[in-house]
Amino acid sequence: TNRKKKSIIKVQATRYTDCVQDTFSDVDAYAEQSAHRLWHKAGKQACAVLPMIHAKGDVPCGTVDCKMKNILFAASECVPFIKTGGLADVVGALPKSLNHNEYDVRVVIPNYTCIPWEYRSQFRYVSHFYMDYGRHVENVHVGIMEYVYEGVHFYFIDNEYYFKCDRPYSDSTQWDIERFIFFSKAVLAAMPVIGFHPDIIHCHDWQTGMIPVFLKSTFATHSF
Repeated sequence: TNRKKKSIIKVQATRYTDCVQDTFSDVDAYAEQSAHRLWHKAGKQACAVLPMIHAKGDVPCGTVDCKMKNILFAASECVPFIKTGGLADVVGALPKSLNHNEYDVRVVIPNYTCIPWEYRSQFRYVSHFYMDYGRHVENVHVGIMEYVYEGVHFYFIDNEYYFKCDRPYSDSTQWDIERFIFFSKAVLAAMPVIGFHPDIIHCHDWQTGMIPVFLKSTFATHSF
């Protein structure tokens, strides 16, 4: 029985590896190389790596002149600000390990009120705007805070309705889904406001799973 289980696990692992390779094969040549480098640096942490849509007039990816410079990490937690597990360790360590002379690496997480005050007190207000979201009659507030930590730019999406909490995840799956769909949409909506055009977005775990969906639908025609 144990031998059979090990065989099944091995087959599943092989299929998963093939799936990842198939996903990367659809990405342009340069982004594919970058994605593989990031994949290995993260210890093969399961995350989505997607090329951003380039503004009209940009040099098409796949050509010699196309250079990937901007990387955005989107996650629900990150060391040292908020941690419940290994995800926070990866998101906190990986951006620092990349060559900052070659890549402009930035990280965005929610601005939970449970982030220790020693950090929150140093956050710098960047801007705010109002975004349409789901069934809400009025547009929803999106604040952007910024903090540079160990050479990495961190952004914090602020909305007390969703992120005023004693811990990052609640006991209600439905509520957390609503919170993090809001976060996913707000991340993309914030990019033009902060003037950042990511070439690759690392979407860590299910909390950022809607970013690729919004990227290919609501934000498909955005020039950023």
